[in-house]
Amino acid sequence: MKIEAATHFPHYANIVLTCLSLSSFMAAGAVHADLLIGPLTTLDSKLSDFENSTITNTDYQLALATDPQWRRVTGSARDIGVGSDGSVWVIGTDRRAGGYGIYRWNGSDWNRVTGGAARIDVDPEGNPWIVNSSDDIFHYVAGNWQRMPGSAKDIGVGADGSVWVVSSGGVFKWDGGSWQGVGGSGVRIDVDQYGSPWVIGRSDDIFQFVAGNWTERPGDARDIGIGGEGSVWVVGRGRTSGIYRWIDDNWQSVNGSAREISVDAAGNIWIVNRSGNIYTSQ
Repeated sequence: MKIEAATHFPHYANIVLTCLSLSSFMAAGAVHADLLIGPLTTLDSKLSDFENSTITNTDYQLALATDPQWRRVTGSARDIGVGSDGSVWVIGTDRRAGGYGIYRWNGSDWNRVTGGAARIDVDPEGNPWIVNSSDDIFHYVAGNWQRMPGSAKDIGVGADGSVWVVSSGGVFKWDGGSWQGVGGSGVRIDVDQYGSPWVIGRSDDIFQFVAGNWTERPGDARDIGIGGEGSVWVVGRGRTSGIYRWIDDNWQSVNGSAREISVDAAGNIWIVNRSGNIYTSQ
């Protein structure tokens, strides 16, 4: 089953968005941006407005959810993670050993820390866990990167502090000293407020770990984010890469498109779109 937004979009002739464009991440310290103002005409360069959207799947129809009010944040990124304490971290677009630069949001700009990574999530204390381009796992502890055992393709941290990974060998939970397998497989993962993971499978199927078993949920997705208050969001497949929220056992569409998604403790969404632009509903 495939989640796709309807192909009809209203025409907006006079949309002018104020955007912040990051020319490059600096080698250290805060990142500075240039201000650009002008019309944006493609789905990749703006978040689309939906009008009376119909969201279709193979055998059910989804209702339109309340739309977030998106705000553009300076900078660009390849992945994003938000801790339940509100800390926001991104994987930038500047190549570094181990992947790309790692940055923390200070409320108005991005501060770089050492290291490079490909995937990121954040624990309740605001410390990131990363997976680098070699699939190595690291945890940021007291200002230093601590190498963890094992390897992974993606990592997710719940509001309760539970850490889970998906790897070529399956799905694993960190028990404080080693990774414990629970069966299953996936390419993307996040964790709910009770410490239970949701994963995106290799065929973009969606699964939730319930009472020790994997339960398939309807629809397909390319990324997933779960808020500390329990809201579950996915980025759908298809041309528009739409954004959907899990409500009453169905996926409800909201306006916008994304490539990566993460959610804070209050349910505010942070996304990276296909152009690498960063937006928040906060």
